[in-house]
Parts: sequence; structure tokens; C-alpha cells
Amino acid sequence: MAIEICTSLYYIFSGKNNDPAIKNPPLALQLKPGTSQPDIFFIVFDEYTSSKALKKYYRFDNTALDSTLENDGFFISHDSKSNYNSTVISMSSTLNLQYFNRPMENTDNDARVLMEGALSLSRSYLPKLLEQQGYQIINYGLFDIGSHKASGPRPFLSYEASAISLETLWGRIQRDILWNLTIRLPGYSDKKLGDKDYIERNQSNLRKFVTELSIPSPIPRLVLCHLLLPRRPFEVDRNGNARITSMEDFKDGNHDSLYLEQVIYANKLIDSIGKAAIKDRQRPLVVIIEGDHGNRYAAWGMNIREKHFMNLNTYYFSDKDYSMLYDSISPVNSFRVVLNKYFNTGLPLLKDSTILLH
Repeated sequence: MAIEICTSLYYIFSGKNNDPAIKNPPLALQLKPGTSQPDIFFIVFDEYTSSKALKKYYRFDNTALDSTLENDGFFISHDSKSNYNSTVISMSSTLNLQYFNRPMENTDNDARVLMEGALSLSRSYLPKLLEQQGYQIINYGLFDIGSHKASGPRPFLSYEASAISLETLWGRIQRDILWNLTIRLPGYSDKKLGDKDYIERNQSNLRKFVTELSIPSPIPRLVLCHLLLPRRPFEVDRNGNARITSMEDFKDGNHDSLYLEQVIYANKLIDSIGKAAIKDRQRPLVVIIEGDHGNRYAAWGMNIREKHFMNLNTYYFSDKDYSMLYDSISPVNSFRVVLNKYFNTGLPLLKDSTILLH
């Protein structure tokens, strides 16, 4: 609640409460003759990079997953890049079908940006538009979207709160001084078993998403899900079991191998989504599996621009007609294609651009 209050106050006192960060055109949805409203399933694997990036930067062959998805009838955007390299900004842009209406290139991913993104995400255009068409909105994500609350605790609240705290003197003292004293206390150890809540939230959200995908519904659904995988912290091994974590995980020499362990685990979850998607059903189905941005770490890769953006981006349309998709489509255009394909909206596709925040 504190973040929502701070975000709203920022807009009120800055005079931007009626000047949304993302502006959307009014749309009239009209189904193509003889078709039904599709079920739409959208799941984000946080910081899941593309197979090209895995091969180029990690020497990891992800062909097995790509082949499995393609055999199941998915379209893979092999050259996809996210539009932003910040989770909340990327998610907001995707669900609003639009870029933010102010320049962000080379700006700081600070408290202002996070609050702006969080508010824009909570006001996302796509869920509101589909709800007006009789859709049920189901949120197994990590952010509140309108009246549709996140499933369980919101882990990014602590991140947003930390960003706000760092705007204060006390917050900077904690960051720059106190932690250095803490690790020198007698008996201090940073080794611990993977965070139970973190692990269970991922497992629960995935399980609910796949269950929803596997059952028919009398009314059309927009089902949203967001998993904190394969991004750090690395709480599980390649089988999804809790592992012992420590600050050693964040060292460059350890980061990449641990990230790949999370990718291997995430691939098993993605395969389960694919197998649920291809089941026979009467209502048309759209499934989008996406990385919100690329893997930006370890430190050696922070200055490689494309590494921030190369992302997983794959689609399943039950009619297998992917003529509107292309190999470099980015998330800002994902739902423009879906609305054009099924609802004749005639939305122009935007330029597939990348905007770097620091």
C-alpha cells in the first residue's frame, strides 16, 4: 500500500495525475465473422534471454527447447529484443501496447521511473479493454493490475521501496556503510537455504497457470503469470530443488553457471506449458511466453547493450496462422498483433526499438 500511496502522490504533486505515462488510442473490437473470442494466456519468465544470446554469451545450446516448442506448433521470434531493460517498464509497455511518452534512453532506473512504471502497469490498457468485452481477467503475476491483485506477496514492492529509500540519507548509509559492518560481525554467515516463499510463489503461480490452461471455460479469459526465473537470486537447482545460496553466487565467475541452472529448470516449466497448450479445445487459444528483458549480468556483460535486451519470445495460435508475426517482433507489438488478428483493430505495428535504462 505504501508504494501505491507514494506513486499516486508523485503524480498528484507533479501535476501528472491526468497525464498518463502511456497514452492509448480508443479501440473498437470486432470479432471476425464465424470466430469466437480467444482465450489469451501470457506468461513472463523474468530475465530469460534468447536462445541466440545463450549460445553467443553462455555457450549454451538451447536447441532442445526450441525444437520442442516448434514441434508443438509454436512460433519463436528468434531475433526478438525487449523494448526496455527494466521489468516494470517492460511489462507496462507490453500490456499497454505502447512506448512511454517521454524519452528514457540512458536515464536512471530510479524511484521516479519505478513509480511511473508501477502506476502505468496498474492501469494497463489490454486488461481493461478485454474486460469490457466480457473477458475474465485472472492474475497470477507479481503486480496488481487494476482491481486484479497479484497472487500472493508482491516481491517487487521491496525493490521499489529500496529505490525510494535510496533517495534518502538513511537509505544511502544503509547501502554504503551498515552492510559492510554487518558482514564483519563474529559468527556472521550469508549462507542459507533457498528462500521458501520465493520458491513456492513460482511453483504456485506456474501450477495455477497450467491448470487454467488445461481446463475449458464458458467465458473468454485473459490469464497473466510472472515467474522470477531464471533471474538471480538463484534459489533452486536445475530440478527446482532449494539450494544453499550466498553472496558468492553474485561473483562473475559463478553467475553464468548458476543462471544456466535456472534456465534448465525454466525449460522444464516451459515444456509443461507447451504440452498443456496443444490440447484440443473449442475456443481459439493464444499463448505468449516471454522474457521481460535479457540477462544483464554478470558484471562483465553490463556494458554489452544487446545483452540487456535479447529475450525469449514465443507464440502459440491454435489455428497455427503466424502470418502477422515476424522474427524480430518485440513485446510492444505482441498484443497489437493479437488484437489485429482476432478483433480486426487495424493497429499499426510500432518500430521495434530498445531503450536502455541504467
